[in-house]
Amino acid sequence: MITTFGNSETSTTKNENIIQIGEYKFTMKDLQELSEIKKIKDNLKITNEKQKVEIENLKKLGNKLLEENKSNKKLINKLLKQNNELLNQNKDIKSKNKILTSNILENENQKLIDTAEKKFKENNNINYKMLIFIAVLFLLCSIIVSAVARK
Repeated sequence: MITTFGNSETSTTKNENIIQIGEYKFTMKDLQELSEIKKIKDNLKITNEKQKVEIENLKKLGNKLLEENKSNKKLINKLLKQNNELLNQNKDIKSKNKILTSNILENENQKLIDTAEKKFKENNNINYKMLIFIAVLFLLCSIIVSAVARK
């Protein structure tokens, strides 16, 4: 039995089931395998399309991550600058604090020195007054004694 399709001619025998299309000869098993290959090809096309969509989504996500990384770097640089400024301000405040503390200590020391000098001067004034008083008293006693002794 010989069947013709357009320019192709198909011939089959009882035992082999060979189909000839143009210059190519196929068995039924070959055609079944071709059918399975076509199904696999279609599945691969569908999988390929899904993967293309996933790749596009991953590209979008990657671009979004790149933008976030850029903005994070900018933010980190800004925070580092602010941190450096705060560190410098902290150093300035510490140095001013040391200066103020030393000034306060100097003032307290000066007050203590002034207080000690006042007490010393008061003690010395009392001693001079006592010496003058004793000297005047001794002078009066000697005048009284000499006046009594002359009579």
